[in-house]
Amino acid sequence: MSLTCSRPSFGDVSSASLYFLAMEGTPRYKCRNAFVDDWDANEKRINEIEKLLFSLSAFDVRLLCIGAEDDAPIFARDELELERHIMQAQSNDFQLLSFFQEFSLDPLMCSRDAMLGVVKSWQISSMFIDVLLKFGDQPQIFQESSGFRRFYQERDGSFEFCYQFMYVENNGKQGAGDPWSFRQTGSFHRFCATTNKNRVILLHPKDNAIAQKRLEDFTEFPLEADLTQHPLSTHLVIISSYLANWQGHIEGLASELEKIRRYINVVDINGPDARPVINPERLQTLRRIEDKIVCKAMKCLRSTSTLVQTLVSINKGLSTNVPPLAEDSLIVDRELQLFEHQIEGYLNAAEILAQRVQATLGLLTNLLDIGNQANSREISTRILGLTQEGVDDNATVKVITVFSLIYLPASFMASFLGMNLFDFRAEDGSLQASPQFWIFVATTVPLTMLTLGGWYLYTSRHSKKRQARSIAMAERA
Repeated sequence: MSLTCSRPSFGDVSSASLYFLAMEGTPRYKCRNAFVDDWDANEKRINEIEKLLFSLSAFDVRLLCIGAEDDAPIFARDELELERHIMQAQSNDFQLLSFFQEFSLDPLMCSRDAMLGVVKSWQISSMFIDVLLKFGDQPQIFQESSGFRRFYQERDGSFEFCYQFMYVENNGKQGAGDPWSFRQTGSFHRFCATTNKNRVILLHPKDNAIAQKRLEDFTEFPLEADLTQHPLSTHLVIISSYLANWQGHIEGLASELEKIRRYINVVDINGPDARPVINPERLQTLRRIEDKIVCKAMKCLRSTSTLVQTLVSINKGLSTNVPPLAEDSLIVDRELQLFEHQIEGYLNAAEILAQRVQATLGLLTNLLDIGNQANSREISTRILGLTQEGVDDNATVKVITVFSLIYLPASFMASFLGMNLFDFRAEDGSLQASPQFWIFVATTVPLTMLTLGGWYLYTSRHSKKRQARSIAMAERA
């Protein structure tokens, strides 16, 4: 099987640097540079996650042919119907093809063959695959994404442009649920300056996407001229449909933060109400807010800023190289500048909110540490009390032990010598000591002294060893 590169007629792209990749003489996919684009690898990537990217049953694709006699949305419910509509609309200058997910993390409601059929039919370059692979049932990819864009512009103003646009949207949840969800819209746009033809693909997170509805509304008279007047008008509609949502999202997070700060800033850490306010659950809430604002919102806003700057660059090329678009490009440039100012304001608000979150986190962490230290001191005090009670008990036991040591020899000797040391006279009731009583005294006193002396020597030696161990441990510490 041989791979050859042939120069395209390229009705929609005018540059000689763009080529078709042909296999055995039959055009398959377009590649900007045969030494860089590897469509075999792209197909392999798609095949590996086909079940995650594309639905096995649902099919919902819409084609807008703006400027046609009947420019109402054309619905395709299967692959053959989509192919037929695309063939019939070949002569239309402005075609917009929309694919949808049922929900934001569901597969696209189309088949793999239908998508690749569009890629072949419209000669979509491989840069679009990087956007396509970020959709479908891939929550881990979605969570790690913050936006993506690639573009290529010719000297005559023709361009190819694709991007992943990340934003927030109100999901309608009530109560304890988060009312804002992160969404993404994917796009590919090819514009040919010589033929003034536009081919646009949009990937929407749901079938009733606001941007799609607005684009369909623009096909109605008298708004359609505004949408076709400039190639970038479509992207102005897409960005403006969702950009303002950041205001509500940031304000919602700020309100949630303020509920925590309101109590933490004035709480008496020694008061009875401190425990409900200073607790790990609030720390967890603050970490969640920090994750949303720092790890997601700010990164998505910066990515959107990069996207707008890319549109500014493309618009500048159109203004310079396509004279009929010069006047409209000035209008587009003003709108893009307003987008940049809007994004800058949201970024500043997000950065301030992030700093307030981090300051509150630091304060709450310190308060929790102080609370933990107080608990530790209380526990130590109680342990010290228990230890002191144990010492007192040991002292009592020690006294009893000493007295037992004193009485033990005498008791032992009395038992040893029996009761013959005393004579109890029944006649007169008197008690008379035995003449050998001195033996009891002579043996008991030395034995008692010997016992006490042995106990003293043992305790002295044990005390010295314990003191030596304490000194050694102190030196090691």
